[in-house]
Amino acid sequence: MTVKWGKVHAYLAMNLDFSSLDSITIDMEEYVSDILDELNDKAIRQGLAAEHIFKTRDDMSKLDKDTADLFHHIVAKLLWITKRGHPDIHNTIAFLYTWVKAPDEDD
Repeated sequence: MTVKWGKVHAYLAMNLDFSSLDSITIDMEEYVSDILDELNDKAIRQGLAAEHIFKTRDDMSKLDKDTADLFHHIVAKLLWITKRGHPDIHNTIAFLYTWVKAPDEDD
């Protein structure tokens, strides 16, 4: 068991800051930055906020195995963020999570 003293702690991808007497600051900036670093392809980054995100098309080709695995990995990380710090993106991530078994180019 490790004991850490101080006012700032890292726990489960969250930075907990107890510096203020009447409040706590929780941020996940490093975790989000790591996710964006994994998406080093600019085209993938731009697709995250696509306007067609809730629309599905049957004629789109499926992603190759490596890209599909990356998609599943990133969506799982984003799902973690929705439960801990950004509930505002929950609907979008929940929709994307329904596609992780067979993602296509729209996803």
